[in-house]
Amino acid sequence: MSPRKPDAPLHVAFVCDEYPPALSGGIGPAVAALARGLAAAGHKVSVIGHYEKPSRDDDAGVTIYRLSYPRVPFAWLVVRKQLRAAIADLHRSQPIDIVEWPDYRGMYWSGLPGVTDVLKIHGTIMSHRVHAVGRNHGLRSRIIEILERRAMHAIPYWVGVSATFKEEWKTYLRAEPRVEEVVYNPVDTQMFRPDSRAREKLLLYCGGFRYRKGVLVLASALGLAHAALGDYRMLMMGFEADVSMDELRHAAGPAAARLEFRSFASQQEVAEQMRRAQLYVMPSYYESCGNTWLEAMASGTPVIGSTLSCGPEVITANETGLLANPNSAADVAAKLQQLLGDPQLAARLGKAARHRAEELFSVEVGVMRSLAFYRRVLEDAARGT
Repeated sequence: MSPRKPDAPLHVAFVCDEYPPALSGGIGPAVAALARGLAAAGHKVSVIGHYEKPSRDDDAGVTIYRLSYPRVPFAWLVVRKQLRAAIADLHRSQPIDIVEWPDYRGMYWSGLPGVTDVLKIHGTIMSHRVHAVGRNHGLRSRIIEILERRAMHAIPYWVGVSATFKEEWKTYLRAEPRVEEVVYNPVDTQMFRPDSRAREKLLLYCGGFRYRKGVLVLASALGLAHAALGDYRMLMMGFEADVSMDELRHAAGPAAARLEFRSFASQQEVAEQMRRAQLYVMPSYYESCGNTWLEAMASGTPVIGSTLSCGPEVITANETGLLANPNSAADVAAKLQQLLGDPQLAARLGKAARHRAEELFSVEVGVMRSLAFYRRVLEDAARGT
């Protein structure tokens, strides 16, 4: 076989069950942004996963193979073998160079000859238990943890969505990937961008209503700061996960009437609300990358993030945003008052955040870093070391 040309187009296949418009956390939008970027750069890109309805679709040059989820006993095993079979079928007709697997739920089963597997360190079910922020650690979760560990030990090529999270899992699992890299989840900086309109008196949170996202401490902080914040609205755009709207209203106390809830239908709608908001707030207990922090930064929207996990890596305190302690509603309340009470600070943070997003979090940067990683991996795999 002749050696691969260094700049030859690749066929990259992403395993993803959350490709938009499927309801998802951060993995779906991140995969979509990177996949579209790779396709625009001239590479062949496929997405394979399980969805409610089987189909084959095209999205900006990305081919999406939606498999039907099997409703059978031992479905956890069947779906993994079904994925492998679907990838094998695709590889026979359209040879695949790279398959990028999520660590979440441990979907990897076994490799295929001629295909190189890489693992994207997004975050796992196991992460919820380790960080003590999940609410369900039953038998199903324990089985998934075993599968996640298995995948993380089986695949020697890791790309983390933050250095913090990648290094944490290397230490926790005592793993030594052969080739590793950090590629932050890419943000479409044309979709998420500031505009010239005046900001509304709007505070914003986007995503699932999850305990680990700090939504309950955010609601409590609004209750503490309510009298000092003046006229404002708190828009919580997302869906009930392990925290309900009633729980959030209860935690907000006197600020409950200021909470507005809305399901989001598209990334375009999220981007529109980001441009309108005075600030974005998500004081998470842990994040692997914090997609919505990045989207807010790209929108020039001042951000209140978290002192924990990758918060300080993604957001430079007092330079591109503020960091709050999610274990302290009082600290979150103080940061809300600080940012809303100082328009000059908010403008400075928003401008610096946009610059950082363009420099580190754009799709173009994500594509460049991903391709460099893929080519290093392929060279290593070709050496058979």
